[in-house]
This record gives sequence, structure tokens and C-alpha cells, in this order.
Amino acid sequence: MSTVVAAEPSVLSMRLVPFGPPQLVADYIDGRSVIYYESFDAQSFGPAPERLPLLRAHNSATPIGWVERMSIRADGLDGEAQLVGSPEEVRNLTALIGAELLSGVSIGFSPDGMRDQWTKGGLNDRPPAVLRRGARLREVSLCLEAAYPSAKVLEVRSYTVAEAERREQHRLRDEEFREFKRERRAEADAFRAELDRFLVDAETRGRELVGTMRTTAPAPASTATARRELRDDDVVGFAHRAGPGRYIRWADATPEQRARYLTTGTIEPRFD
Repeated sequence: MSTVVAAEPSVLSMRLVPFGPPQLVADYIDGRSVIYYESFDAQSFGPAPERLPLLRAHNSATPIGWVERMSIRADGLDGEAQLVGSPEEVRNLTALIGAELLSGVSIGFSPDGMRDQWTKGGLNDRPPAVLRRGARLREVSLCLEAAYPSAKVLEVRSYTVAEAERREQHRLRDEEFREFKRERRAEADAFRAELDRFLVDAETRGRELVGTMRTTAPAPASTATARRELRDDDVVGFAHRAGPGRYIRWADATPEQRARYLTTGTIEPRFD
């Protein structure tokens, strides 16, 4: 994978150590140079610190940042580093990385001699091999050429993964809120349109009802003109005592009772 330099970069995404076939390396042990095959896998490392210093060519006098995030993948150990320095220094480092003059990645670690798994050399002076176990990471360095060709800076970007995830979460929440507002606005528009149609229909029906409505004549001024002509056997009242003849018919009513009945509908006098 080639190195990619993003706009306004200061965060490095790196392959720290690849897992896979052994790699021929040279080391100094007891004051002499030793050549052997070395390999790592997912069980090669002890507990990782929260962060590691990022150096230039394993020189502790030239720190250039911090490795603040490490993760074990199926094919290797990855890391994420934040460059430290002035804007000019950071731009110079990312320019060197982009030109592949400082894009190699090498780890500094303390091996565990009791747990490392060594294999003796074979025929034709084949060097011995070691599968690391319990290695404790001390630092990570950028260099021109790393022992493992695939250990290199993979990407230079503006945000860390955590910051990018937070920004993406904020973007998704903002988009959900905007979608919610669009849905509420559409519902409000639909409600107003339905209300307008209802009002128009109600007004139209009101006009139609007014056009077809018939008027009635006013009520008569008195009950005398509104009633039919009374017959002699019509009952118009009754006496206050019980017994035969308590009902008063029109023929038996007195003139005063008739006059009162025609105006009030009863033969009983009112006391106001």
C-alpha cells in the first residue's frame, strides 16, 4: 500500500509490524553482529503502554510525536501517531514522508529471552529463527528503510480515528435531525393543505345549503289565531276537586275562562 498524504496532515496511520513469514534481520548481541530470521504474530507482544514516543531513526534526542493508538489486526500490528512540533516542522516531516524519505517504520522493543521461541539454523549455514513472545514495546521510529518493507506509514491525515468517528457521529446526528425537520415540515404542510381543503368545502356546502333553504312564516301573534276553532266537547281545563264533572269542556266554560284560555292556553288565573 502506497503512502498517502492528506490535506493539512498531522496524524500518521502506520503498519508497525507485519505478521507472516520470517524476515532476515541483523542485531547486536553481546557486542557482536548477529543475523537471524525474526517473525511476529498476534501473541508476540506483552501489555502495550497507553502511548509510545515516536522518534526519528531510534534517536531519543529527536522525538517527533506520540503513538497514541495501537491495534492488532489479522496481518499485523497497526498504530496511529500524532506529530508534535511547529507547523513548519510538521509540514517538513509530512513532506519527507510523502517523498518516502521518512516513511519506513521500525519498532524498539525489549525481548523476553525466556519466552522467545528459537529455532536452530539449518543446512547451508541457514541462520536461526525466532518467533517473538512477550516483547515489550518501547518506542516507534520513522526511518528511510525499515527491516520489514511493509512496515511503513500508510496514510497521513488531518484527524485521528477517534476524532473522525466523533465527527462522523455528529454528521449522522445532524443529518437525522435535518431529516426529522423535513418530515415534520412535510406533515405540517400536508395538515395545512388538508385544513384549507376542509374550509373551502365547508364554505361551498354552506352556500349550497343557504341556496336551498326555505323560509317559514312567522309564528301567529296570539294563540287564538293559531288554534283551530274550538268545539263544545273540547276539554279546556278541570276543577280542583276530584269527582264526576271535574273536567271543564268548552261548552261549560265561563266567559272569563274562555277569554283566559284563548290568550294563555289555560283557564287558571295567573298571579304575578
